[in-house]
Amino acid sequence: FCRLHEPKNWSDRMAPPDSTGLVLEYFCQEGDDTWRTPTAQLAREAAGELAQIGLLDPDRVTGFKAVRMRKAYPVYNLGYERNLRAVNAYLERFENLQNVGRNATFRYTSSDHYIDMGVKAAENVLGHDHDLSTIGRESGYAEA
Repeated sequence: FCRLHEPKNWSDRMAPPDSTGLVLEYFCQEGDDTWRTPTAQLAREAAGELAQIGLLDPDRVTGFKAVRMRKAYPVYNLGYERNLRAVNAYLERFENLQNVGRNATFRYTSSDHYIDMGVKAAENVLGHDHDLSTIGRESGYAEA
């Protein structure tokens, strides 16, 4: 796995009081070896890796689930900006549309940006006027 987080750090209500959950992310392409690896094997390998670095005892793992997400990250082709401008120009016609998230904005920024974007989109529905296109574009950010 390449990235790990513990949702209970966001809210203690995201796991029972006497346990926790971990989310592990694998980078892969649909159909590659990692994508095709059976869920039980991914879980065994991940638990072994986490045990090696002292984060868990594999015998205490009570369950696991794999969610394979197609096209979870944008893939940039040469000239994508022109196509993206055309799509966004069309979508701007819809006054009640809040275009948010990695796939909606076709940007690879941090999940913090998308949480902020979601909160501000909800506020927009309630009458605010946040410009969601500026989120994740601050000076110094990799894609700014």
